Amino acid sequence: MVIKKGNPEVEANIFSLLSFHWLQKVFSAGNRRTLTEDDIYPINPNFQSERLTGLLEQQWLWESQKKKNPSLVVTILKRHLFSLIVFVFTTNCEAVLRCTAPLFVAKIASYFDPKVEMTEKTAFLWSFGLLLLYVVMILISGYANFYRFKKLGTAIRVALTGLIYRKACRITQGEIGDRSVGMIINLMTNDAQRIEELMPFSGILLNLSSVLIVSFIVMYNQIGIYATLTGFLVMFLFVPIQISMGRIVFYLRTKAAPLTDSRVKIIHEMILFIKVIKMYGWELMFKKLVEKIRLKESRYIGVFVLMNAMNTGFYFIAPVVSLLVFITLKRSLDEPILTTHVFFYLSMMGVIGIQINIFLGGSFALIPQVIHSLWRIQDFLNADEIKHLPKDAAITKLTNEVIANKKFLQKDPEVKDINGSNFLTAETPTTAEQSDNAVNLDNLSSRWGSETFSLAGVNLRVKKGELIAVVGPVACGKTTLLMTILQELEHEGTLNIDGRIGFSSQVPWIFNGNIEENILMNRPLDKDRLKRCIESCYLTGDLELFPNGLYTVVGERGVQLSGGQRARVNLARAVYGEDPIILLDDPLSAVDSRCAKHIFNKLIKEQLSGKTRILVTHATHFLSEVDRIVVMDTEVAADGDNAEVVGKISHIGTYSELLLKGVELSMLGVEKKVKRIRTTSKISAEFGGGIGEETSEWEEEEEIKEDERPEEFKEEKKTGSLDILLYFRYLSLSFGYLAVPILIIAMLAPQILIIFQEQYAVSWVDNRAEGVNKEAEIVSQDETHYKIYVGLACGAIFLILLKSLIFVFIVYRAGRILHDKALFALLRSPMRYFDTHPIGLVINRFSKDVYFMDERLPGVTFEFAQLFILYLASVILIVIANYWFIIPLIVLTVLFLYTVRYYLTTSIEMRRIEALKRSPIMSHISATLSGLTTIRANNQIDIYESKHYYLRNEHTRCWMLFEASAEWLNTRLDFITIATSVLATFLTVALRDFISASIAGLALVYVNNMIGGLQWCVNQYTETENMMTAVERIFMFAELPPEAPLEAPDRNKDQGNCHAITNSNDVQNGVIEFRNVKLKYDPDPESDYILYDLSFITKPCEKIGIVGRTGAGKSTILQALFRMVEPEGDILLDGMLTRDMGLHELRKSISIIPQESLLFSETLRVNLDPFTEFSDEHLWDALEKVELKKYISAQTGGLEMMVQEGGGNLSAGQRQLLCLARAMLKDNKFLVIDEATANVDEKTDHLIQQTLRQKFSDCTVLTIAHRINTIIDSHRVMVIDAGRLVEFDQPAVLLQRPDSIFYDLVKETGMFDVLLEQANLALTRSL
Repeated sequence: MVIKKGNPEVEANIFSLLSFHWLQKVFSAGNRRTLTEDDIYPINPNFQSERLTGLLEQQWLWESQKKKNPSLVVTILKRHLFSLIVFVFTTNCEAVLRCTAPLFVAKIASYFDPKVEMTEKTAFLWSFGLLLLYVVMILISGYANFYRFKKLGTAIRVALTGLIYRKACRITQGEIGDRSVGMIINLMTNDAQRIEELMPFSGILLNLSSVLIVSFIVMYNQIGIYATLTGFLVMFLFVPIQISMGRIVFYLRTKAAPLTDSRVKIIHEMILFIKVIKMYGWELMFKKLVEKIRLKESRYIGVFVLMNAMNTGFYFIAPVVSLLVFITLKRSLDEPILTTHVFFYLSMMGVIGIQINIFLGGSFALIPQVIHSLWRIQDFLNADEIKHLPKDAAITKLTNEVIANKKFLQKDPEVKDINGSNFLTAETPTTAEQSDNAVNLDNLSSRWGSETFSLAGVNLRVKKGELIAVVGPVACGKTTLLMTILQELEHEGTLNIDGRIGFSSQVPWIFNGNIEENILMNRPLDKDRLKRCIESCYLTGDLELFPNGLYTVVGERGVQLSGGQRARVNLARAVYGEDPIILLDDPLSAVDSRCAKHIFNKLIKEQLSGKTRILVTHATHFLSEVDRIVVMDTEVAADGDNAEVVGKISHIGTYSELLLKGVELSMLGVEKKVKRIRTTSKISAEFGGGIGEETSEWEEEEEIKEDERPEEFKEEKKTGSLDILLYFRYLSLSFGYLAVPILIIAMLAPQILIIFQEQYAVSWVDNRAEGVNKEAEIVSQDETHYKIYVGLACGAIFLILLKSLIFVFIVYRAGRILHDKALFALLRSPMRYFDTHPIGLVINRFSKDVYFMDERLPGVTFEFAQLFILYLASVILIVIANYWFIIPLIVLTVLFLYTVRYYLTTSIEMRRIEALKRSPIMSHISATLSGLTTIRANNQIDIYESKHYYLRNEHTRCWMLFEASAEWLNTRLDFITIATSVLATFLTVALRDFISASIAGLALVYVNNMIGGLQWCVNQYTETENMMTAVERIFMFAELPPEAPLEAPDRNKDQGNCHAITNSNDVQNGVIEFRNVKLKYDPDPESDYILYDLSFITKPCEKIGIVGRTGAGKSTILQALFRMVEPEGDILLDGMLTRDMGLHELRKSISIIPQESLLFSETLRVNLDPFTEFSDEHLWDALEKVELKKYISAQTGGLEMMVQEGGGNLSAGQRQLLCLARAMLKDNKFLVIDEATANVDEKTDHLIQQTLRQKFSDCTVLTIAHRINTIIDSHRVMVIDAGRLVEFDQPAVLLQRPDSIFYDLVKETGMFDVLLEQANLALTRSL
């Protein structure tokens, strides 16, 4: 039975609020069954993300108007000023009550001093007064203080994360280059979290003055001015030490934070390009790269965790030192020392110590970290924004209900029509000439964040309804031109846009959802329009192949789709909006020639006719069919000693005008227009072609009900209580099984010595008081006792410090080893894992969970362990003092343990659910940042912000319920502790005649120090349990099932089997053989195969071209060859079965130029040569062969230039060329090229193809290509359709057969005669 919806806290009465009884339904449900997210109460309306973000942003904007560099601290203080004033009052009331408690304890303890006259009735009255004081104090400190501070911290964190997300949506491209995805994620997780963690300590800072004043007055009245000053002086002697340690922590934080950013950034890049990393065999390289950063990071973290542990240790050191100084002072002044004074002194030091040494010390350790986090967030919020985007406060455009139910996909009256306006619309044109133009660029220069312009002096006017083609070599500024029109770049000059803009990016952006959601992109569903987009983007045949058609979930980054399918879904999204201006950034490169021709004719020319279209393309055979052509080129602009490459427009005109001007169209790859060849029915049958035939099938897919559609990924979570062995497994990672006993001994020894030295001091003082007037012999014994006591005190201090060091070292080492194990296990996971798990899940593990494990877990665990041992000692002392207390103690202990277990059963599930709710936020942030240009171009910022608010609210409702549940436990434990203390006090008073005075007084001090402290101990215990869920989740990564071994286990044993099935005539010179190979991505027995009985064998050093329609299975052949997915059947390289080879042996023996360009944030040198195997001469030679030497030489640093995350400071063509240069450095017998020159111009492509023929003449080469001209001179061509090999012969031979599929594909290019001639020449050369 699911709990009825509605947040009960909003309408709870005062009793329910003070006792947290409004949570009882959740705890009842959690103890009957496993808690689910449906049991979690809805979010309190006052804590909705959109509301909190809007209020804080409004204050931030006001501060920004007043000051050039606004302060985030001032903004937060002004925003929450009223709450802080209320908190000052309530915390000070609680502080006064807490400080008077030791006075009651001292009065009760004096009842045991025979020199003090006090009746039993008076002692009981003091005990009853202590009970009332504790009850009032607990009620105030629970709901009124601690919980409200936690709520305030949550409110600030939620508002900051919303503000950071809004800023990330508006940041300029130049700022994006300076700030990685890892940094932004860390700002929203770790930095904002630290600010929340400071809030509970803020109450201590607010009431510190009251604590000190009241404590001083009480102590002065009891023990005099000298002893009081001495006690305060000793306590405050630790403050400078703690301040110094805080400064050290600040320094360490400033060093660790960039390393954490870098680690998360590299892991983010690693997951994005994991397929290519595995193909290169770079898993160990990335592992070492992350571990190198992790080692530096963990050293800094380890030291400041030690600083925090030392701060906690001061709580135990301070009473020892204070009592030692107190006794020494009294002894030197020759004043009498009463045992009541000792008990009172210990009790007061317990109160002051927890305020100064734990809370104030914790604040000193945390405040520098918070200051640094606030500085980082403030620096990010002050970053430059896209100027044309609105800056109004965050008033959400969509309600949570609309987002949750996806009502934005229908025409809902609540939803703003996102097509109704567009922020890219420029001012109304003022002249008749301008009114006819959709785009006006006059003397425009733009840049990607640097001072040097990427485009210079651009003049372009595009008329409404015109089709413009933009062509030019790699890195000439084609994409930069589109980014400038989108106003994504800083620019100078005149830029006027008249109309909304639709945009299709060069690198397809696909988010984790189904195909329909990716096309609609939150816009209202229009079935007829969607149908037209699907048909014109040539997606109909693909939808037939998918089991769920239009509702197929494509996975993170569209991993379930081929490269061409991703490009066409990305294109369909751009044209679905029916915007008057369409920018298309090279959409034809990722598709085959027939598909490209269909898209150009059916979509660009027919469906989009009447719209303004700017098409960046390398498919230059379409240039004769566009209205005008913009030819771009580069020039080297000299500025003093610096030379920079900038892009410019060299020619503008129609096709015929450019010919008349003498523009060398041949350099663009333009040939004479060949008569269009009609598509035959045979091609339609083979390649899924007939549009009319496919429509009915697609319409059937439309009828799938929403509740029958496939569900998106849901993260797994464990259920039930944490396994106690998890603690042993975690700690044993450091020093094996010895770690646990060493840690237990290190924790117990100091407390035993502390109790012994206090007991020794009390006994000595008692004996000294009795023998004050005795002879010199007693004085000598007194000196001996004093020396023994000093020795015991010094030993206790040493053991406390040693305990901190041992604990931190063990936990630090365990955390570092577990992180590395999880990282390696992740890298060794099969591709299926990455295809089915979102990136947010991985980032969540290695950011927030690692933060909990590194920084939060050691602190809370150390505090819990110390306090637990302290209060265990307190109970033992009470039992020793009064064995009658055993009976009520058993009852209270059972009640205590039952309450804790009752709480943990529910709270652990709450924490697990809360952790699950974090991963979607991480995925959403990652998806937003990767598709930011598309989101902004489609005017979708408001909707993506609303989605963020919805996901954040889902997390916040879990988090706030978890925080409230901790106070539910604390309140109940406080009352149990009060009952324990009062019972112990009453029993001790009633049985005074049967109890030792020294033991009784010490027991009273200890048991009353448990009030509040025991609650904090249990709070740290529950927090430890909850922090261990982060460790549990990281262990889940560390235990991921791996793919096949990287190295073959024993080659000698398998050698015979390999040769037994190998043809004896085979020579080890580059032969690839497939024997009845089948492959499926989904291990489900009912899933379909992607490759069917594929069999072929290459000749030595043969060049094989692989062609086929998009999604036919071309790239899947490479998946089988590289064993990215384990195939069925046999694959042999030079006669050796690939399944008998280690994965690294296999993958490193094959050079790969992948479809996805892998460039990571390091220097260009490291990207080309990660293992430093080649000299600079070799690197420059490779760059020259791929036409990049000129460009790289002009960049600052040359080979040392920094490559941004994902190669963001390079064009798509440059990224592909760098991967090609990387392959040229290797000397393997096998080379695989997967559409590696799709994003380069045909002139560069031609030069590269010549280089490939020369460089890899003695290699076996498999080339997957959409451009037929790149493989027309191959020795043989392989035609793949629907996972089957349908044709495999020499190109010239296939072109002699009009019935061949390859014949029709070549005709579709419009250059049949030219390609036939090239095929015949290649045949002649091979004879």
